[in-house]
Amino acid sequence: MTLSEILVYICILSGAVASAATKKLTVAGAVLGATIAVIIFRASGIAGLCMMAAFFVMGIITTSLKKNFKKSLAGNEPGPRNVNQVFANGGLAAIVCAGSWVFSSVAYMLPLLIAAIFSSAAADTVSSETGNVYGTKFYNILNGRSAARGVNGAVSVEGTLAGIAASVVIAVVYGLFFNDFGYTPYIILAGTAGNLSDSVFGAALENRGYLGNNAVNFLNTLVAALVMALLV
Repeated sequence: MTLSEILVYICILSGAVASAATKKLTVAGAVLGATIAVIIFRASGIAGLCMMAAFFVMGIITTSLKKNFKKSLAGNEPGPRNVNQVFANGGLAAIVCAGSWVFSSVAYMLPLLIAAIFSSAAADTVSSETGNVYGTKFYNILNGRSAARGVNGAVSVEGTLAGIAASVVIAVVYGLFFNDFGYTPYIILAGTAGNLSDSVFGAALENRGYLGNNAVNFLNTLVAALVMALLV
């Protein structure tokens, strides 16, 4: 093990401890988050880890916006993120990384798939957290009718634009590490598709009790990964 690898593992462990200590994640959630981070690092290097970190930082910042106001909204889940929520957002990235070890012929797609997954996860988190605070008008994504703030399937222009901005951040991180910004539109498109699919699943399935929020969040990252696979 090299010194640089040791330093990365120390950073991952420190991040997990800090996340649990500040109650951003439960202890189990922090352990799973650290495990996912290690798998991503082992499979894709520091680039994949930094994309995960960018998602996490954006999530922390936007989740902290006007907490007291958001507590009153429908579907709000106050408190530290638990193990199920951590897996819903990052579990697919770990699965894809593990798959790349078994199916080495598709390993070349791994960084882009990770980018798509965290582009979608970031877009979903940032759009909902920001939109619930700063959105002015909300619409049901299935029929375009007016919807209540915070309801599953309700989207706003402000939240959607914030979600696209989050996808741009992930795309920039990818571009900087690989010195290749040619895939920027793909990463943004995959993230936006995943984010919008989350609202569709929320309106069509979660509101009817067919799926829970964690399942919907996992599916939006799956949609993003599939879109990226089709594009490349």
